Amino acid sequence: MVPGAADTNALAPHESAEERSVGLSSKMTITGSISITNTVCAQPNTVTHLRKRQRDNEPKSDRPLRNFSYKTILGHSTRVKCIAIAPTERDYASCSNEDASITLNNFAINDEVGIFTGHNDTIISASISPDGKYMATTSKDKTMILWDVVTTKQLLTYSHAKVVICCCFGPDSKYLVSGCQDRVCRLWDTRKGKEWISYTHHEGIIIAVAYSPDGGYVCSASADKTLRVWSTTTGKTRYTLTGHAGIILSCSYTTDGKYIISNDEALLRVWSTENGTCTLSLAPKDVMGPAPPLQGKKGPKQGWTLSCAAPGGFTQYVLIAGNNRYVYVVNRETGEVEAQVYCKASVYCLTAGTHELAAAGDHFGNMYLLHME
Repeated sequence: MVPGAADTNALAPHESAEERSVGLSSKMTITGSISITNTVCAQPNTVTHLRKRQRDNEPKSDRPLRNFSYKTILGHSTRVKCIAIAPTERDYASCSNEDASITLNNFAINDEVGIFTGHNDTIISASISPDGKYMATTSKDKTMILWDVVTTKQLLTYSHAKVVICCCFGPDSKYLVSGCQDRVCRLWDTRKGKEWISYTHHEGIIIAVAYSPDGGYVCSASADKTLRVWSTTTGKTRYTLTGHAGIILSCSYTTDGKYIISNDEALLRVWSTENGTCTLSLAPKDVMGPAPPLQGKKGPKQGWTLSCAAPGGFTQYVLIAGNNRYVYVVNRETGEVEAQVYCKASVYCLTAGTHELAAAGDHFGNMYLLHME
């Protein structure tokens, strides 16, 4: 991944949020506003109940995008490493690539409301539970810590053999999955701190994990260039998704559970969860166009950095970030660009919320709140 070039106009972390105009497709008119990968996991004996509850509470799917806006929010002095947005979409947790602690910030006041300290090395990822009571963080110190969001107190520490790269909560907030450098995904009981399932079928380190909205499966993305979808009750593989040529950098489910979104540097892929087939494949040039030449030489290599399914009922759309400093909203079926945001540097942190919000963090520490309506 290639970081963005220096920009003397980059926003400092202490600057006030300012509204920006946004580039859109010809279909829409918008003004310059709002992350989260919604994750779900179920107790072995409550999957059916959770699936029904999820259907009752889930946002309406295929919601059309009528308005899109964004603004800058409180960021960091160096590259943004992770962002997690609370289910209410009122608060968000974030840290930089140099932080061993993580802060909770409020969107309305654009200021810090809590700090979580306890790791002995830099934090890599974070996830806030669906009930909003807990947060999990993973770190280079080979642990995953469970926190009380209100008190900021450390509740449990889950030790691993190697660096813990990613984590996700289940829908009832009672289970938590971690992805580790030892190539193992582990499903944990958050009440007892015990390991429930160990998934060992990847041949590379685990980069990202996501729960299916019905709680029945976890999708794990790996440096082995595969996505594996496995049962949260048995730990058995449902199917393996192949087709990426490089390390898979992200994975997420659409909120209706019908599609999985993933990307490596060269391709964005959309997969059907019904049969595991790829329904869309987008190369950077398909969206960005040909790279401009530099003084007669071949232009810089174009690449994707991260992707995620759009928030809430916007199941027709995918968010994808490129190393050209843009975040794009593309149509999941056609690949057409519906909206775009130009950032101060390349984006290496991207997440979608439960309703209408998403957030991005760039290489310079700037953060952007995206709002889909």
